[in-house]
Amino acid sequence: MLLAGFCQPRLGQVGDTILESPDSTPSPTPPGSAAATLFQNVRIFDGKSAALSARSNVLVNANIIERISASPIAVDQNDNVRIIAGNGRVLMPGLIDAHWHAFMAATPMQTLISSSPSYLHLLAAREAEATLMRGFTTVRNCPRESRQHRRSRRAEARP
Repeated sequence: MLLAGFCQPRLGQVGDTILESPDSTPSPTPPGSAAATLFQNVRIFDGKSAALSARSNVLVNANIIERISASPIAVDQNDNVRIIAGNGRVLMPGLIDAHWHAFMAATPMQTLISSSPSYLHLLAAREAEATLMRGFTTVRNCPRESRQHRRSRRAEARP
């Protein structure tokens, strides 16, 4: 199991800059529409070896790794296969962060104490997306309410 992070805040995040969406390259086939995915020209990190693999091709079918090959993997053009050109990048299992804060991972303290809960939820959703884009597919959220959250809940509970 890979553990990383331990809730170290990212420095340099101020105000609304965390609302910017991460850069992403559009894929030629819309996600979710392919029955299989072929990763071409990737180096594989398996979490066990100290070194990356040689450039390889990986065919995944129904979330199962079907084939790994240093040679090109031929796929039928009639099959519904999403092809991702790795261009020598690293393919690895999803990371797990066992101690993560949706609200506090990248939100400045002043924003936490002065913003509305709905705005903070928006920021948390954006941080969750950014965390996924960094390779973390599993997180354990460690929630902690701010004083403003507690005050807001108490105020809403009063008749």
